[in-house]
Amino acid sequence: MKPDSINHEKLESRDSAKELLGLNSVLEKLKWRAKILAQMAVLITQLAIPSHVTAGQQRIEEATFEPKTKADKIAREFPRSIPGFKPIEVHAVQNSKQTLILFPQIHYDAISLDNVTNPAERYNHLKDVTESQRKIYGVLMDKKEKFPSKKICLESISHRDEITDFSRYKENPRFILYDMADILALYIPNSDLPEAVNKKNSVLNNSLSAPTRADLILLENNIDPILRRYYEDYRFIVGAGLLAFSEGKINLCPAEDPRIFNANFVKRVATIAKKSIDEETSEDKAFMEEVVLEQRENAAIKKVADAGGDAVGLQFGREHDFRKNVKDWNDTHPKHQISLIIAEPQLDPGQLETLPEAARLSTKQLLTANYIFKLQPWKTIKMPPNQIETGIEILKNNTGLGFTESQLQTIRVSLTP
Repeated sequence: MKPDSINHEKLESRDSAKELLGLNSVLEKLKWRAKILAQMAVLITQLAIPSHVTAGQQRIEEATFEPKTKADKIAREFPRSIPGFKPIEVHAVQNSKQTLILFPQIHYDAISLDNVTNPAERYNHLKDVTESQRKIYGVLMDKKEKFPSKKICLESISHRDEITDFSRYKENPRFILYDMADILALYIPNSDLPEAVNKKNSVLNNSLSAPTRADLILLENNIDPILRRYYEDYRFIVGAGLLAFSEGKINLCPAEDPRIFNANFVKRVATIAKKSIDEETSEDKAFMEEVVLEQRENAAIKKVADAGGDAVGLQFGREHDFRKNVKDWNDTHPKHQISLIIAEPQLDPGQLETLPEAARLSTKQLLTANYIFKLQPWKTIKMPPNQIETGIEILKNNTGLGFTESQLQTIRVSLTP
């Protein structure tokens, strides 16, 4: 159901008012999810975990064997190219019980956004997030050809009751509308959206028990029309899986283990995120490698296995690399083999990626160089030689990613005025 199909009579009912009473609590959970995802994305790149270095060339493995299971057939028949995506990467195993379709994503990043004050840069950042999620959403909607599954597991969801909270999106389309508006207002502060969002929050926060009929009329007549103008273009910013779920097109499943992804985990990540790169300790790096990466990735594969079905989707940040984790799972679970498909949206290339020599850099090397030099995909910058050489020394001696002199020269040339 879209926001412009809201039933006006239902808005005046007490049940609708009670639904809106719980709106802020769900939206706060979404903001918390966005913040912790952003912190982890930055830290994974910043700490440059060597075990997650991926090959510069995409590796395509054709399923040349005769399919024995439905999962085998899915891996064999999944398209090897999708418009708007990088080459589809397939790691197929025979007699598989499941095919895992991984969508490496770019999501709303509160941390990066805090450091971007230029309106044009903010808009381009918004475009990257929207495009990533829009393209994933398009695949999720193509049930027949591209996404042969009824469920997708989401990063940062660890409990079934969280999915129950999100079920309100199906019942009241205002939830997805208000979630989108809260995030979008941060990206386009000079529009009419921030004022409308503030008025919306004032109405919801000032209601002592539940919004009154007058509150509902104010929302419907004066505030919601402003928010709806942005819906068609920017609804994807809430996340492809969550949006498809709100429209009743797909089911959700947790991708996190609550024994790992819990309050203590969040506190530890937040503490590390406050440190400068010079303040990070070996314990910080071990935590990022062993917990934030390996344990959570292994847990996600277990959650996929528990979810059942011949094929299951998984949305996780593009900083994560599941190839080794799936191989390790298959080595230890001979009766539950999993084939892996990686479908990553292709976005406008950044400053380093536009160079012909960029193929010499691995994905992790590109991400790390982007972080060290504070590069953004929507902006080309040049630096003084001393600043370039300082960054080059960090890449060479402090990341453990094995940058060669040729690769470092590629980066140096890109940044030199």
